[in-house]
Amino acid sequence: MFSHIRDNTPLLLRAAKTAMVVGTILLIINQYEALIGATPINTVKAVLSYCVPFCVFLYGSKTRINP
Repeated sequence: MFSHIRDNTPLLLRAAKTAMVVGTILLIINQYEALIGATPINTVKAVLSYCVPFCVFLYGSKTRINP
């Protein structure tokens, strides 16, 4: 089911790059108060800010290859 993802290093690298860019933007939007020191950072939200774009990129590549 996920063999095309596991065996495709360039795809994983593109997903990671996309997750870094989009995740950073989401982190700034969602955790702005924590980043400036006004409130404590919510670790779950911070991690999900990067995991969600990574998973969405991989899901999109899977559905593009096998509709």
